[in-house]
Amino acid sequence: QSAYDNIPFTNVTFDFVGTLDYVLFSSDALMQTSRLNIPTCFTKLAGDERHGQSDKNGHLLPSAIWPSDHLAIGAGFAFT
Repeated sequence: QSAYDNIPFTNVTFDFVGTLDYVLFSSDALMQTSRLNIPTCFTKLAGDERHGQSDKNGHLLPSAIWPSDHLAIGAGFAFT
């Protein structure tokens, strides 16, 4: 099972937009208690046009707002 229902992207570059990162778990042994919020659209990813990176055709990750070339995803779990 995935901790995120549908992630539109975790990596955005000039020539690639897609999901490369996943958090998978077994619901037989774990119950998901939380997850990190991630942007789900380019407007939220770019944040502010003053950074000059509001176009999805530009190299958006890493940026001044998102310092890695992948979005950080994560989840909290409890044993069932």
